[in-house]
Amino acid sequence: MYKFENNDPPSEEYEDLNLTLIHVFEENDQATATYGWYYIDLDNWDIYEYELATNQLTHIYKYQDGEYIKNQNK
Repeated sequence: MYKFENNDPPSEEYEDLNLTLIHVFEENDQATATYGWYYIDLDNWDIYEYELATNQLTHIYKYQDGEYIKNQNK
């Protein structure tokens, strides 16, 4: 499952980006397991992984020519 949270970016360096937050998780009767938090740049469709503990974004995929290309630095 996923849910759009539409929260503001985690730090000032990302304020100029048009980002939306996605929460990827699984639920059952007893618990909810989070697989990750991700921001998507709505201008270029790049994907950033959000690290909740450090409040940092890591650019993990670039959208180019209709495909996602994994960031080699990740």
